[in-house]
Amino acid sequence: MQTHTTAPPPPENTRSSFIAGTLFGLAYLATGILSKAMPFYSTLYPVILWLPAGVALAGFLLHGSRIAPGMFIGALLINLHNIPDPTWWHTPAGHLLLPLAVSLGGVVQAWLGAWLVRKFARPETLLLDSGQTLRLLVLGGPVACLLNASIGTAVLVGKGIVIAGNAAFTWFTWWIGDTLGVLLLTPLLLLWSHRFGNLGKESNRERRWPVMLALLFTLLLAVAGFLLMSRQELLAGHDKLRADAEEFAQRFQRQLSLQKDIMNGLAGFLGGVERLTPEKFRHYTAALLADHPEIQALEWAPHIPARERARLEQEARAWFPDYRITEHNPTGALVPAADR
Repeated sequence: MQTHTTAPPPPENTRSSFIAGTLFGLAYLATGILSKAMPFYSTLYPVILWLPAGVALAGFLLHGSRIAPGMFIGALLINLHNIPDPTWWHTPAGHLLLPLAVSLGGVVQAWLGAWLVRKFARPETLLLDSGQTLRLLVLGGPVACLLNASIGTAVLVGKGIVIAGNAAFTWFTWWIGDTLGVLLLTPLLLLWSHRFGNLGKESNRERRWPVMLALLFTLLLAVAGFLLMSRQELLAGHDKLRADAEEFAQRFQRQLSLQKDIMNGLAGFLGGVERLTPEKFRHYTAALLADHPEIQALEWAPHIPARERARLEQEARAWFPDYRITEHNPTGALVPAADR
């Protein structure tokens, strides 16, 4: 690919740079909110159509690195709302690591895209010549957008927000989202700027078709990406539901088997003791209750013939002075149990 030595954007005074940075920072924030409000927004993966990537590249092509601070602030503000779980790290600094890394990556990515375009294309004819337009879209889009997709995915996987098995799809979705944002917005913003011409001028009408074709291609990619992502989310939801159901069934089965073993052991103990006393029962069950906190209580309630009732109550009062066999009457009060 032939390289071109081109001059950077014309110098601006401090006030103009501040205004441009502020406007593009606000544009980054506004288009980020718009992207999250679109039906392309996903709850499982990065946004499939990330318009701020196109805003950032256009800003660096138009005004150079002077707008980087404003762009970074706008990126940070929107990325602060993209933390999947505010508790994923335990310190305030940790909460900011993800949005800081992604915001910085987005700004550096846009700077890289602008540098590549100036290096390998002619900015003054970007939208007049189809070859130059193609270089703008390829270098500023798919090539430069490799950067932040890699940074963002690495941070998400490194902190356990995305599992390693989903890293490739997360990276691909991130890359596609940034690329589509560049393909969709950057040509329009350059056309509307005074440096790259005005769409309404007679001399610039020939620019419309390449831009319109690029936007149509972007729309088709966005729809295809959305359908692909929707299918992936549906499959992921089904897989998660199936895995959760299987895990619950296995836990439930293990718990049933454990309860059965405990009851069999208790039955063996009761059958093997010649004369069971509350102290023996308490001694045996104390260890079971300590080892299995999910068991709330173990009760010994033997069948007592009516003729044995008085003797049993008398013996039980050696451990429980007020012991008697009771039941609830219709009003809910405890009264001596009637003979059965």
